[in-house]
This record gives sequence, C-alpha cells and structure tokens, in this order.
Amino acid sequence: SRRNNLEFEWAQLNRDSFVAATTREYQIGESVLQAGGRVDSLFDIDLFRLTYGYSLIRNDEAELQLQAGVHIADLQAELGLAGAISINGEVFTESVTQEGGEVTAPLPHLGGNFAFAFTEKLAVFLHVIGFALELDDIEGSIVEAGGTLQYNFTEAFGVGGGLRYFNVDVEARDEDLRGQFEFNYLGPVLYANFSF
Repeated sequence: SRRNNLEFEWAQLNRDSFVAATTREYQIGESVLQAGGRVDSLFDIDLFRLTYGYSLIRNDEAELQLQAGVHIADLQAELGLAGAISINGEVFTESVTQEGGEVTAPLPHLGGNFAFAFTEKLAVFLHVIGFALELDDIEGSIVEAGGTLQYNFTEAFGVGGGLRYFNVDVEARDEDLRGQFEFNYLGPVLYANFSF
C-alpha cells in the first residue's frame, strides 16, 4: 500500500581460503598441526530476510521508511588441517583432520531506508539494517548498509546497481567453543526490480 510494504530477500556469501605452508603450529580440538602443513577454511552464509516497512515520508520525489523484520541465518564454518599432525603427543606424518559446525537461527532486525528520485526514471536508494544479540555465552551482530542507483525502463520494471557492506561478528565463550569470528564484505550489487 502507499505507506506499508513487505519485502523478501535472499543473499548468499560463501568464502573459502587456505594456507599452503604454515609457519607455526595450529590446533583444532586435540589435533595439533606442525609447521609446514596446510590449513583450509570455509565460511558460508545464507540469509533469508522478511521485512515490513512503514513510510514516514512518501511523495513523488522522496521516501523515508522505518523497517523491522526477521532474518533466518544459516551459517556454516569449517577448518581443516593436513600434514604432520600430533594427537596427544603421537605424530601422524600424512594426516587430515577437519572440524566444523552449522547453525540456523531466526534473528530480528531493525533498520531504515531512504529513496530519492532525480527524474521519473532515475532514483537513488540508501539503506541500513542490523541487530545485536547475546545468548548465554555467545554474542554477535550483523550490520548491512548499501546504496544503489536504479533506472526504471517502465513503471513496472527497472534495473540497478551499487555497493553493499556486510559485517558479521560472533564471539563464543563457552567451555566447548571459544573464539571470535569477524567477517567483512564490501562489494557490488546488481539487480532487477519488478513492481505491481
């Protein structure tokens, strides 16, 4: 409607990396990788987002909207060691060990966006959403911000592009899981827009 809208978005950010010849020891659980081994890492994020927005200002040129909704975040992390690995003091020269985990959780978010039309066909969009959460011995936050320029070929169809910033910060202080992970992403976004 004129002041209310509902959005669904899916985003995927998958990253992996490796260090071919380590210069120091690495430990995963009871396994210790000796210097000279290989470390492989993987961090995949799937975000499904449902957001309700209410427009405080809406006219032919500009719109200012407050937003609230829920993320369903599916995060998967893995770390693998390959090479000379010692377990409880016993060394295995050609060994591979891997640890990882996956979590899927609904997470609330708040934010806002601003749109301004330069002409009937060209407009700029700015947005920011985020949340912070602390449960028992785990705390974390997600922040997303972006800006795009959109060109509308017709009233119902347009294309756009711009930049998006994404940050995930998670810290665990549990006896079984201790550590901190921070992931930053700044990159381009391209999209098509259909309205009815």
